[in-house]
Parts: sequence; structure tokens; C-alpha cells
Amino acid sequence: MARGFLVLLLIIAAAGCWDDDGPTDGGSGGEPDVIIGEGDAEGVGFQAFEEGGTAHLVGGPQGGYHFWFAARVRGLDPDGLVFVIQGFRDDLDGALANQFTTTILMVDSREDGYWQTAEPVTMILCPSPQGIGADDKDYRVSVTVRDSLGRSVEDEVEIHTVCPDDDRCATTCAGD
Repeated sequence: MARGFLVLLLIIAAAGCWDDDGPTDGGSGGEPDVIIGEGDAEGVGFQAFEEGGTAHLVGGPQGGYHFWFAARVRGLDPDGLVFVIQGFRDDLDGALANQFTTTILMVDSREDGYWQTAEPVTMILCPSPQGIGADDKDYRVSVTVRDSLGRSVEDEVEIHTVCPDDDRCATTCAGD
């Protein structure tokens, strides 16, 4: 009797690990996709960037300005995703304003199989060591996302940065 109960428990447990396409593995099925967006200080917000959309600069604790980077990813294993994030100014011959590589915690967004960044990610744009301005400027934001299984996906979007209504941003982020 106990053996039959154990077999039944194993069958029930295994049933929870399969869907119509086979075993589930954290959203890694299907064609990989990434959507670049703007998040918030809590890391729970997400607004996909439209091409040429607005990125709202936010004052940071050390006096610089950034926007909250966020992304949604599907088709990759969400555990331990590595993001390579870059920001370029094409009007300055593709000058790199910021680049970093980081692992970002992801949560199920409950939308079409996408996983979403679950922590605030700052894309610092000014002041920049190169003197590249960030107030009222166009940037190309590029991201490459890799999972632990060696799969990757990339995307990029053109954004337009806007300073908040404060006295410091325009002068701190003037540059070129």
C-alpha cells in the first residue's frame, strides 16, 4: 500500500513538470525574444520602449542621472540570465555612453510567457567621463541576453532622454 502511494505521488509530481510541449524548464521553450523597456525604482514596473520613445532621467544618490532599464525575456532559461547592456550616441560617431554586464533576477510577468526584470537596473548616462550629454538626446540602447544553456537573444531600440523638472539635471547632463 505504501509503495503504491509513493508511486502515485511521483506521478502527480511529474505531471506538474510537463506541458503540451514536453517538460517545462523555466520558460526556455520557443523562439528567444527580448523587449527593452523602462522600469522603476522598485524594479517591478515595465513600459516597453517604442522606437524613438522617451526615457525619463532620474537623479541618483551620487548626483548623476540615469534611467531605469527593464526588460522582458522569453525562450531562455530565466535563472541566471546575463545581460550585456550598452548605450550609444550615434550623432557622436557611435560614442559609447555606458556599458555593463550583469546578472538580473527575473520574475514571471504573466504575459505571453515573458519573464521580467525584478530589480531596479540603473543605466547611468551623466555625468559621463567623455562629456557626452544626456539631456534631450537620442541614444541607441542595445542588449544581449545569454542563459546558462548558451542560448542568446539581442535587441536594440532608439530612445530620447528627458531631464526631470529640477535645476541640476540640465547643467549636469549638458555635454555634447
